[in-house]
Amino acid sequence: TEPLLLISASYDKTINLYNIETEEPSLVCTLKGHKGEITCMLGINLDEYSSEETDKENDLCFCTGSKDFNIKIWSVLQKKCKRTLTGHKAPVLALCCLTKQKLISSSEDLSLMIWNLELYECEKIFEFKDYSMMKCIMRYDDNRILVEGNKGEFMCFNLETAKFTGTFKKHDDEVTDLIYLKKTKQVVSCSKDQKMCLWDIEKDICDCVVSGHTSGINTMCVLMRNNNKFITGGSDGEVIIWESAY
Repeated sequence: TEPLLLISASYDKTINLYNIETEEPSLVCTLKGHKGEITCMLGINLDEYSSEETDKENDLCFCTGSKDFNIKIWSVLQKKCKRTLTGHKAPVLALCCLTKQKLISSSEDLSLMIWNLELYECEKIFEFKDYSMMKCIMRYDDNRILVEGNKGEFMCFNLETAKFTGTFKKHDDEVTDLIYLKKTKQVVSCSKDQKMCLWDIEKDICDCVVSGHTSGINTMCVLMRNNNKFITGGSDGEVIIWESAY
């Protein structure tokens, strides 16, 4: 967008839009609507964060999940909530885009829900009984996603067959985030055990285990979408930039 905006969501139930092109970042507006703490946020149609590829005539949107059980779709240009998606019976934990038109969410109600973003309705529900809460989700390919499993593991879930097709365990504590490195075709998992693992999912092999943080790793993101660099943030207060050597 022009000017360049930074969007942050908080446990105080609000969303702030900041202009970060000025010498001192300035608050553009505060969006309100959730009745519970905001737990997750995701850009919907940002075309891999490249403004050059984004259709200027289309609105830029992002979505948030909350402890009020709801998902809200927000307009960046109109600076308001466009639609509220209801259906979960407990706090929303994580959000992930399957396509530009489809979103998947997880919840403390032990379910995954696929949403049609054109019709603003739920297309499919996957319900689990004896299963831990899925706090992170990552799209792996057209039919599969990766989700946090029990302590120290994550799992591959096939959306067509509604079955788990693999379990990957190397961590000693909760898996907190998952990303995919396009250049090396590796999945990276991070954990509260202060470590990151680089995986070859198809071969079910952990290529290496990396450490550097002195406390649990909370979050991770790809630095450049077509490269093999990524960033981690930990409870030790450090942000570290990494590069895969493969």
